[in-house]
Amino acid sequence: MLFEREDWKLFRNMETLPQKAGVPKSKLSMLVCKELADWIHAAAVKSVMRAVFSMSRIAGPAWIQRLAFTFLKKVMILEILSGI
Repeated sequence: MLFEREDWKLFRNMETLPQKAGVPKSKLSMLVCKELADWIHAAAVKSVMRAVFSMSRIAGPAWIQRLAFTFLKKVMILEILSGI
């Protein structure tokens, strides 16, 4: 007899959730914070890129270069700080 458990059921219980997440139970809250930060970062990048593309029609390429440089500096600073 072969016993098979559906994969999604591991998400329902705090005892099996760390197994599905691939981290020990003690580090589960850190994983949640990391995932939230990743989602926020991705949303911010999408918003900035949308703004850059819409403003490029109005202000021209010089404005885009200044905005991109400023944004990249901030992203680099955040990445350096998150590595500490």
